[in-house]
Amino acid sequence: MILADIILASIGVFALLIASLTDLKKKEVPDWLNFSVIAAALGIRLIHAVAYSDYKYFLYGVIGFVTMFSLGMILYYGRLWGGGDTKLLMGLGALFGTSPFFYQSKYPFLAMLLMNIIIVGSFYSLGYAIILFFRNRKRAILEMRHQAKRMKFARLFYLLASITAMALSIIFKNNFSKILSLTLAGFLLFYIHLLIFIRSIEKVGMYKAVPVSQLTEGDWVAEDIISHGKLICSKKGLGLEKNQIYAIKRAGIKKVIVKEGVAFVPSFFIGLVSTLAFGSFLF
Repeated sequence: MILADIILASIGVFALLIASLTDLKKKEVPDWLNFSVIAAALGIRLIHAVAYSDYKYFLYGVIGFVTMFSLGMILYYGRLWGGGDTKLLMGLGALFGTSPFFYQSKYPFLAMLLMNIIIVGSFYSLGYAIILFFRNRKRAILEMRHQAKRMKFARLFYLLASITAMALSIIFKNNFSKILSLTLAGFLLFYIHLLIFIRSIEKVGMYKAVPVSQLTEGDWVAEDIISHGKLICSKKGLGLEKNQIYAIKRAGIKKVIVKEGVAFVPSFFIGLVSTLAFGSFLF
């Protein structure tokens, strides 16, 4: 198990390093890399299981894969992650269905890995958004004002909810309940303004006019693409498919507005390395 764990951890670090570089450069993770990680992880687990009659080692790898497959599908169909990120998540499930022998914690390694990825990803995404804001600050400020006007009823709702939470903190006598109510009040005010900020940054910094020749599978279009009254691709879709790209080219369309996502894979890499080295950030 020791040798297998070392090999699996090494594959994870090396594969995520390559995936991070390609994601930063091309905004995509190649399928061959994702499928290779899954195949290698399950293959190594199966070899170990047969050699040492330790079939749980393989079974837990399959369970990890299925668990991350389920989570990945939820995130993918919720349009929170792209297909490449989802497949990479499945690979991590297969790699770390069992905790490495050197990992000292009562909590499952895979659960702590996910937690660390979420924490790193939150700061990473916010930092990326702030950089986009300063790159496009004049347009971003105007768009934030526009979004604030559009969301005036939502802002009013969150304000009233925040005031209600503050009022409850006065009524409650238990200190824990008071702190919880005040925290909720602050979070509600923070969340609605964060939402305005994020939507504004998406509008001014993440929508690009891309030549049709540069379109790739999985690109998210920002507008419905219609030719001769026929819908080729919907903005509500889960990403462009090969036949849709071909149809766009045949229709003679020169450029398409595409929504660029954040290159999120570096968060996977940092999350994995930190979990292997230090365990969970929270525990």
